[in-house]
Amino acid sequence: MDKEELYQWRLVMEDIVLTLLDKGDPGHGRTRLHVAVQLGNRRRVVELVEQQGQRMLVADREKQTPGALVEDLDVLDKSGEDDAYLEELRQLREYVQQKLIDEAIERSTNPEALENWLDDYPFSPEASEENRHTAAGLQVALENLKFEREEMELSVGDGVESMEEREVKLRNVLELQRQRLGETDLTTLRTITVLYDVLAYQGKYEEAKELHQTVLAERQAQLPPNHIDLFESFVDKIYITCGLGKIQEANDYAIVVSISAFDTFGSNHPVTFKVETARACTESLLGKYEEAIKIQEAVLELYNKTSHNYVFSGSSKDNNCLDFYNPLFYLRASLTLDYCRAQRFEAAAELAKLLPHRLRDIKHKELFEVFDTLVGVATGLDHFGQHEVSEPILVALVKTCLEVHGKRKSHVTHTALKRLSFHYRLRCMWEKEAKWLQKLVDYLQSTIGPDHMDTIRQKRDLATALEKCGSWVEATLLQEQVLKVLEQSFPGDTLELAAVKATLCKTLRSQDQLEKSEVYGWEAVLTYREELGDDHQTTLDAEHQLGLTLNLAAKSDEAIDLLRHRVNSTARSHGEFHNETRIAVQTLCSALLRARRLDEAEVQAKRCLNISSKVPDTNDDMVSVALYILARCKELQGKVDEARALHVASLERSRAHAGGIVTSDMLTSMCALARLYLEAADYAAAEPLAREVLAAATIDSEPARLAASYLGQICEETDRNTEAVGHYRAAAESSRRVFGDAAETTLNHLQYLLQAVAAEGAMTEAFELATELLRWQRETQGEYHEGTMETKKDLIFIYPALGFWPEAELMQRDVLRFMEAKQPKEPEELNDACILLEALVESCGKQGWMNEAEAFGRRAMDFRLASVGIEDEATLRTLAALARVLVDVGKIDEAEGMLDLVQETCQHVFDVDDSDRDIAHPARAYLRFKQGRVDEAIALQRTVVTNDWDNLDAVLFLVQLHEKLGDYEEGAKIMRRANSVAFSNSQGASGELEKTGLLKVFIQDIRLKTATRDFEHAVGMGKMALARTEKWHQ
Repeated sequence: MDKEELYQWRLVMEDIVLTLLDKGDPGHGRTRLHVAVQLGNRRRVVELVEQQGQRMLVADREKQTPGALVEDLDVLDKSGEDDAYLEELRQLREYVQQKLIDEAIERSTNPEALENWLDDYPFSPEASEENRHTAAGLQVALENLKFEREEMELSVGDGVESMEEREVKLRNVLELQRQRLGETDLTTLRTITVLYDVLAYQGKYEEAKELHQTVLAERQAQLPPNHIDLFESFVDKIYITCGLGKIQEANDYAIVVSISAFDTFGSNHPVTFKVETARACTESLLGKYEEAIKIQEAVLELYNKTSHNYVFSGSSKDNNCLDFYNPLFYLRASLTLDYCRAQRFEAAAELAKLLPHRLRDIKHKELFEVFDTLVGVATGLDHFGQHEVSEPILVALVKTCLEVHGKRKSHVTHTALKRLSFHYRLRCMWEKEAKWLQKLVDYLQSTIGPDHMDTIRQKRDLATALEKCGSWVEATLLQEQVLKVLEQSFPGDTLELAAVKATLCKTLRSQDQLEKSEVYGWEAVLTYREELGDDHQTTLDAEHQLGLTLNLAAKSDEAIDLLRHRVNSTARSHGEFHNETRIAVQTLCSALLRARRLDEAEVQAKRCLNISSKVPDTNDDMVSVALYILARCKELQGKVDEARALHVASLERSRAHAGGIVTSDMLTSMCALARLYLEAADYAAAEPLAREVLAAATIDSEPARLAASYLGQICEETDRNTEAVGHYRAAAESSRRVFGDAAETTLNHLQYLLQAVAAEGAMTEAFELATELLRWQRETQGEYHEGTMETKKDLIFIYPALGFWPEAELMQRDVLRFMEAKQPKEPEELNDACILLEALVESCGKQGWMNEAEAFGRRAMDFRLASVGIEDEATLRTLAALARVLVDVGKIDEAEGMLDLVQETCQHVFDVDDSDRDIAHPARAYLRFKQGRVDEAIALQRTVVTNDWDNLDAVLFLVQLHEKLGDYEEGAKIMRRANSVAFSNSQGASGELEKTGLLKVFIQDIRLKTATRDFEHAVGMGKMALARTEKWHQ
């Protein structure tokens, strides 16, 4: 075995050992390294170190050092090989250690880890010169890390901790410095400045003022008047005075400091920039935005003219360089907001583009201050509606926080993710909000745990965002998870539990899970009543949600009582003409409408309209909603013309208020108006409205589903069945995504889709749809629910179209039993029963059960005669069909007499040129054929074909009659007509039903060609038939 084969064998053994040990791959490769060492696979050791490097040093080892890892290689010493092998092993040890140390120096951020590495480093005389240089580099890296940590500890921080946590640490450090250095030491004073900054971030300006006064007094006593730290204290005083609300005092002081800064440092100095930014801040707070802008633009202009003379640096290591980096950043941030306040949004947008660049090279000690500033700018931009400008700032913040802090717990990462998700909420971009909230939830679960209250609250926000996306199922599952965690971890927090239950009441109702919704709703209401009182707004809101559920659950009286209490309580607390009262009355009116208490509903609808017209700050949108409610009331009262006029008025009001934007209220009005036009068969008026709704509504929203369903109905009624199928399918799929497969709304949309697909002739798809629909209906609605029976009726006609005669017969018998149990008496019910009996005649006849076919035919005849009489066309056709069955059972004379009766009645009922006079001809032609009187049969069948040239079965039967007579030439002529009819039918939108017709034509043509001994063409036709059949079944 050569070296390569040995290496590959060891790799296989490595996998086998890991499998036997049942070790997964945690990602750091340490387990594989141990196995490779044990197998003596030195080449593999090097590969693993190259691939994984420092990641092998994980927390469960006693020492996270290169030496600890290299000790594992001692196993290779025991192989007992020669000096060359040991030299290779020594080189391997040195390579592994050097590789890991180099990587550690480059990537380490932990001084303690580097100290461990130094302690473990072998400083023996045999150590190479390269290793001694590495050790020296390691020592330098350690010193730099310690210095950076000390700087960070005495700063506002890198944002890992909150300001409250930072305050505690700084107070401890300050206490130690006071004991060691004294109260007035400049280092102590520096720490106090950081502490009062932290206090200012928390809004504790009074304490910050006291600490600042101490620092300012000591610095004025100890430092020369031109010292930078002294001017830093002057600037801090300006901001603290502003925080205390004394803006004019701060402004006066800022002017004095500004003059001093210009006199001391000149116009082009970082200190002057800081002072001018602070002065501009006071002007802005006084409402003098243009003055603030003027101050800051002057500074920027001056800098831009002379910037080539300065080093633009973010580093403070070179004391000979003036550091404009931070002052310019804060000045630009301030100016951006002032541009917004002055309504100069283009200038603000241009300047805001530069701000995220500050994050490219940022020290840990500066991170929180820069972060807070950028969050403030983004918040301001959002406040002024400049969302496209604020979005990249927030995205950059999230990216930087994750890069700096990774997956560890961090205040700024938490805040950045939360702020970005809120940004998308402001913009109603629910899907993006849900995406970033999901990232925030994942982050919190990994850092503070799934049971922490912050995690729970963010999950609730995520559920709300999912609701707004229309993802009701996901929202409900998340809320139920939250409820379970709260019940386990915070059982005493009854209000938090009630809030989740109130939300579940809403989301479950939206999925038609009314029983669970009601249970959660009552639990929330009873908790709020006990904890907050009957008239608390939170209690009333919960009662509102529960009332809506009870209303849908047909518990109208309970719902109306709850909603009426809400109206009365709201009117008492806010007054009659208040927006909250309007909303409460509006909801009560909807419940009264659903309960069909129309007189009461009309009173409340007019009350709602009155309130909407007189409430302070009223607008067209409020009046539009009130008009819509009154329109619904009129509609249910049967006053359709009044309802339509009110809906039109409502829509006009909504359009006037929206200013070209399609609002949710407009969508609701358009859907209602489209429905009224649809019911009035005014498809030309209904279609544009439905299409406008479909274009404007969000995917999976209720208006979008309604509009798609309406368009499906419109297209059906206007002979655009293919388009109708597309709209019905969109409505059904949307309902599946939002409510699930078994929801009543989904089943209704699937019912429409099924009927459209069947009408299109796509019977295979219709069969699959009907089978799935029937399964869900049986599970959720029961065997004999109205919807279930409707699907069975569809299958009654789908089965025969596919040739499933046994299944068709069983379904037809089942539906017939259901119909007979209801004892049909109305003409429509009797007609449905007759159609079903006639279908059973065909199903039994196709299976050769002619006696049963006869029995069903006679019952159908009795129903027809009893309901509409002998002279009705349907009765005559039923008699003709029964006569044909009688022919097959051998009752020729009775069949002959029945056909004579049909013929005589037709001549009496129908005009001479009416083709319906020949209803008896198809059955009589069949009778003559069975009697062997083929010439007479041909004459009768020619009349049938002449009356209906597109009846393929009639044409083929005529061909068969000529074949029976031996007149193949005439049969071939008629076959050409059969071919034409079959091909024309197969070119339709679906063509599925016509595939069988084509095969019938092929088979009949093959029989004719065989009979005339044209075997070559017969074989060709056979191959063509097989090829088409294979293509159809691919």
